[in-house]
Amino acid sequence: MKKTLIVDDRAENLYLLRVLLQGRGYEVFEAQNGAEALDLARQTPPDIAITDLLMPVMDGYTLLRHWKADPTLKAIPVVVYTATYTDSQDERLALDLGADAFILKPAEPDVFLTQLDRVCARATQDCRAAAEPALTEDPIILREYSEVLVRRLEEKSRQLELANQDLLEREARLRASEAHFRTLIANASDLVSVVDAQGVMRFQGPSSERILGYAPEKMMGRPVLEWIHPDDAQRVAASIQQALDDPSLPVHVEFRFRHGDGSWRRLEAIGRRIDDPDGSPVIVVNSRDVTASRQVEEQFRQAQKMESIGRLAGGVAHDFNNLLMGISGFAELCQDDLPLGHPARAGIGEILNIVERAATLTRQLLAFARRQNVVPQVLKLNDAVAGMINMLRRLIGENIVLSWQPGKCLGAVRIGPGQVDQILANLCVNARDAISGTGRVTIETGDVYIDASQGKGHADCSPGEYVMLSVTDDGCGMDAATLENIFEPFFTTKVVGKGTGLGLSTVYGIVKQNDGLIEVCSEPGQGTTFRIYLPRVSDLRVGS
Repeated sequence: MKKTLIVDDRAENLYLLRVLLQGRGYEVFEAQNGAEALDLARQTPPDIAITDLLMPVMDGYTLLRHWKADPTLKAIPVVVYTATYTDSQDERLALDLGADAFILKPAEPDVFLTQLDRVCARATQDCRAAAEPALTEDPIILREYSEVLVRRLEEKSRQLELANQDLLEREARLRASEAHFRTLIANASDLVSVVDAQGVMRFQGPSSERILGYAPEKMMGRPVLEWIHPDDAQRVAASIQQALDDPSLPVHVEFRFRHGDGSWRRLEAIGRRIDDPDGSPVIVVNSRDVTASRQVEEQFRQAQKMESIGRLAGGVAHDFNNLLMGISGFAELCQDDLPLGHPARAGIGEILNIVERAATLTRQLLAFARRQNVVPQVLKLNDAVAGMINMLRRLIGENIVLSWQPGKCLGAVRIGPGQVDQILANLCVNARDAISGTGRVTIETGDVYIDASQGKGHADCSPGEYVMLSVTDDGCGMDAATLENIFEPFFTTKVVGKGTGLGLSTVYGIVKQNDGLIEVCSEPGQGTTFRIYLPRVSDLRVGS
């Protein structure tokens, strides 16, 4: 087994040579420069040496000079294997300094090994041992060596300068690109975040303060689930795991996020897994605040539902009203045909009373369906409310305080006579039934202006001036599930026989018939406020 010393300053070159030579049965020693190779060879002389030329500390040419000048090493063949020095002058200088072969990288393995075997065979004949040492000190050779070395070092220096200039240009482009993308992220309408595999926030874009109400540094290093609504936390955690498990597909999730002001915002997020520079998996998340759009969508769905219910209720009420008219007419004819005091007259009178109550229900259904035959008039809302106050006090009872707070310089509205009375009566009865024992009902009016941003929560809202009528109670309040259905006909939370479920649907129909808006704010145990907004009219005579 031939002992072979390989000399190269690049680890990958040493590895490739070692694998190749060991596969052929050579015993391999390694050095990373000429000085290290000389020390190793003097301690354990090899059978052959293979060296690169351009290396730190001591290059291959200098190694050849010292090698061939050393009595213990001069007979050991040296093969130059290089890709740096490649012209004929370089090869001639290496051979003049005593190299036994000059091979250019990369050589085919079979060709390289064949040349190596030939060198070893020639070395055993020991035919060059005496002549070569004199060459190493030849002034001509030394001058040629110096010229080649200087030329190659100059070329290498130019290559390094070009590489350094290219690197500087790349760094400048990278910095410009990074600044550009930072500007894009800072001004994007969406929020860019990075979450690690444990769900911890590792990066938060500058727009987090605008969208979420938190400075980025306040969020980084903390688990993202801290801000997620408890009902959505499990779904968000599952989405994070899904993104980690399958980096090929983006993951979509919608959830509620606690804003810096304490409110819940609805976010729509899309995330995809990537690996950060140290190889750890992270998820890049792009989030968007969809709170307003979801509110508009819900308002639109609610409006469609109420419109469908209104068409159904209006059709039923119209047909039912026709039947009632027939029943009422025939009952009156029967009553007229009977003499006074006839026992059947009392029964017919009860029929007529029931028909009248049924007719009242149909009128309420028609009001909800916006099919009332009403001629609207311009009126002062304060005057209409003030005329109802005494009746409303009797309606809600002595245990409940009725507070009336009229707005000053209130604008006029256009609405049917008596419709304000219907609205107030239904809302005050609803407030009375929500109060257990003593309590307070407050009626307020005022001028308001609704702009485009405030009207986003209403699918059919037009920005402009409105007159507000609000009724507030301190009763039991309502939960979210109840609020979704309160305007539907026959929906009621009262015990059977206590209410028809048409009061609030009648209010809804009247408001919509007059191009108004209605809002409800309520929480369990916190009371309820109904706010009605009617378009303000101007330059019209009251009563017209």
